[in-house]
Amino acid sequence: MLHIVLLRAVNVSGTQLLPMAAWRARMLADGLGNPETYIQSGNAIVDSDLTSEQLAAVVRAGIQAGFGFAPDVFARSAADLEFALHSHPFAGVDTGRVHAFFLAEPNPTVDAALLDSLRVGEEAWALGPGVLWFYLPAGIGKSKLADKLPRAVRCLMTARKLTTVAALLAMAERRRGVARVG
Repeated sequence: MLHIVLLRAVNVSGTQLLPMAAWRARMLADGLGNPETYIQSGNAIVDSDLTSEQLAAVVRAGIQAGFGFAPDVFARSAADLEFALHSHPFAGVDTGRVHAFFLAEPNPTVDAALLDSLRVGEEAWALGPGVLWFYLPAGIGKSKLADKLPRAVRCLMTARKLTTVAALLAMAERRRGVARVG
């Protein structure tokens, strides 16, 4: 079964450094099939018969054993990423300005009033099962909305731009021999 692995907070500001070639080798050593990585921020596609939870535990333990730290690991299906890419409510905007926050819980408690109070200009947010989308026209680094997110949504999460989600899906579809849709 094809899985997409998303790591939280690796290779950011010189911390939790994880060389992609070494990580691919580690995943192979840990019994995961055909690992491919995308950019340096902890994205991979692997083949495994493990459940998402088991896969996340194997990846986390492998990184701990091989690199000395244990990041949060999110294992998702191609269908999960397809949902994140195509179900956001921000039609017609630059998808490079839309971020999908993959949530560790499918339906966490969200302080909507706090999120709404932090929005500036055209910033917007929406919640779906297992994913929270932010439209941040000025970028994530300048957004108070994104900065205060951990206070408003109290569960583990990792974010990817929709352009990254689309690239990971394209990799998965090539692997499955499926032509890109949408």
